[in-house]
Amino acid sequence: MPPVSIQTPSDLLFDAEFDTDIDPVTYQVLRYRLWNVNLAHSDAIKRVSGAPYVCYLDDFSTSIHAENGDTILCGPSMVYFVGLADLGVKWTLQHRAGNPGIHAGDVFLHNDPYIGVTHQNDVAVFAPVFHDGRLFAWVYSGAHQADVGGAEPGSWCPNATDMYQEAQPWPVVKLVDGGEVRGDILGLFVRHSRAGAQVELQLRGQLAGIDAATRRIRELLDEYGPRVVKGAMRRMVADTAAAVARRLETVPDGEIAETWRMGIPGDFARLHRLSRTIRKEGDLLVFGTRGSDPQLPKGVNGTYATFRSGAVVAASMLLAWDQLYCPAGVLNQMRFEPDAGTLSVATHPGAVSTQLFTVAGMHLSRNVLSRLLMTGSDDLRARVRAASVGQGSTIVPSGQGLDGSASYANFWDVLMGSTGASPFDDGEDVAGAWFSPSSGGGNVEEIEASAPMLYLYRRERADSGGPGCFRGGNSIEVAQIAHKARVWMAQPVGNDPSINAVPGLAGGLPGFPGAWEAKTASGILAALADGRLPASRRELESLVGPFERLTSQDYFICGDDMILVLGQTSSGGYGDPLTRNPSFVETDVERGSVTAEAAEASYAVVLVDGRIDQRATADLRARRRRERLAAAAAPVAPRPGHVEPGEVRRRVSGMIDLTDTADGPLWACGDCGRQLAPADENYRRGAALLESSPHAVRPELYPDPEAVFDPSVRFVLRQWCCPSCGVLLSIEPAAEGDPWLNEMPTIRPSAPAEVTA
Repeated sequence: MPPVSIQTPSDLLFDAEFDTDIDPVTYQVLRYRLWNVNLAHSDAIKRVSGAPYVCYLDDFSTSIHAENGDTILCGPSMVYFVGLADLGVKWTLQHRAGNPGIHAGDVFLHNDPYIGVTHQNDVAVFAPVFHDGRLFAWVYSGAHQADVGGAEPGSWCPNATDMYQEAQPWPVVKLVDGGEVRGDILGLFVRHSRAGAQVELQLRGQLAGIDAATRRIRELLDEYGPRVVKGAMRRMVADTAAAVARRLETVPDGEIAETWRMGIPGDFARLHRLSRTIRKEGDLLVFGTRGSDPQLPKGVNGTYATFRSGAVVAASMLLAWDQLYCPAGVLNQMRFEPDAGTLSVATHPGAVSTQLFTVAGMHLSRNVLSRLLMTGSDDLRARVRAASVGQGSTIVPSGQGLDGSASYANFWDVLMGSTGASPFDDGEDVAGAWFSPSSGGGNVEEIEASAPMLYLYRRERADSGGPGCFRGGNSIEVAQIAHKARVWMAQPVGNDPSINAVPGLAGGLPGFPGAWEAKTASGILAALADGRLPASRRELESLVGPFERLTSQDYFICGDDMILVLGQTSSGGYGDPLTRNPSFVETDVERGSVTAEAAEASYAVVLVDGRIDQRATADLRARRRRERLAAAAAPVAPRPGHVEPGEVRRRVSGMIDLTDTADGPLWACGDCGRQLAPADENYRRGAALLESSPHAVRPELYPDPEAVFDPSVRFVLRQWCCPSCGVLLSIEPAAEGDPWLNEMPTIRPSAPAEVTA
């Protein structure tokens, strides 16, 4: 964690003075001039480096910082990187200002997760901007590198017991000294990589970006003067903080928590707890990690920097969507309560390279904050989304082409993603990553030119979005084979897909949790030679037969005739699927987003020749509700009464109403008015509960955990419904025996966030 105050030598002078009376037009002009500095910075990196991660995935970030390191503005690429960028700059001020010093023309580099990057592959390059001998600002970029050393090709080391078995983390070093690149530092860093030429070119691209951004800021200083530019920067922070505070005023004080159970491939005897808490106090949010399991001797842990960054990017997207990504303003309204030594906040030398609990923690922070904001204004509720791409699961391929050139491609498609459903609309299919607004997967041809692989197909996976009143967006599925490769390997990393960590909201079901599958000795080369090119999973399986699931975290060799299939994690739904407008389902089927089989299985919509059978649909939905009630356990604290329509204060979540009655504020069913619980208690105690394996709910959507994990590991999907009408109120993936969480924040700040049944 950074120090409260930074101590620097007296000869390092800061330019911190600013005007407070900038006219509105000048302020807006400077806001967008600074925004365009970041865009120019990004463009220079892409044009010079040509790096696939940068050009095709936007797996990098750029930002502008104040003299003290505060992040004023970040670009629209990998926003997640920028939630921790200021930590690296502040660390440099604290530890490098005296020796080797901070001067005009210097550029610094680091990739130390315990200072402020996500993992060692994400390399930060940043520089001070001086004006008349005083430090005025910093410009910064962080970019994913293909390989930076370590035990495994690509530098993802899931079996590392500590950081010493991973790629070397570099604390802050001076890469450029007074305008001259230090060949010793550059050579040493590049020497660690299996892809040295690509790493060096990408670093030089980052240096070109630093030069472009620095020149543009100096032009602004010459045109407007430092006091006006700094005044605009500080006003951006103040405006963002005010916007966040104003929006938080519509949310009641209280505490909310959520725990995701995660399963690591190769470790099939237990599930691990990743937890987040949020306490809302006035205009402040306090994020914590209480309840997370201790850190593991594997390369899966997160750090304080990544825990903090996940919270910052979630709050930026949900509370400061109109503020041009100003993390410093958001941070003004945030506090942190980390638990050191946990999966979320490991202590050195805990291994971190696969980012499993780093990435999952970011999505979890957003999910918890979304549930909190559902109690706020309609403006906030419109920004709420169910979880998406929440597991941190992927396959890392690597190898050599026939010419001996190294390739560390990753599955580029992982960032194509989708978005979760909201209280007002469906999630977007194959829409990119919410934490990287400009992300994409690149054209197939570009990817094939970058690595010795061939796509059989890349397409939207129908039915993968979580069912709900509003459904989650569909994700993608890709099938690949090695092509013109001397050797091609693949390594699954992350949460096992059978343990679902993309839950829905307000009764919406989880999205497809992903799948890693392979087929060896498939016969696909002979089929291709015969002119048969499968364009879908159904066509592929008709040619080669069924696929086998992958679970090991060890690299395996992809033979010439082996097919890899990656089904990407999708997004959760919102609200009871049985309340979805049948005409929406009909349209989904027409578009191919939902199959006719899923229309009936998930939504109880009966289609005849592609058109709704209204009577059969109504009968089927009524029967499904009756079946829920017959199978559900009775409420542990039933309240038999019903509220009157005039007692409803507002709809809070799906089918949950906050009501004002003679007995005080109550939670009630929004469909039939059944009383559930006092508003300062967990309404789930007044609801009926169904608990089963997710696989039993939708076998084709949720893989069976029992096929992979030890029989003692019991992973369940809890579904709470109204005990009177049977409408679905909320869901929770959990380990059997876990305490119930409260979907709504507790009204009393002192009340526990978890409630045991």
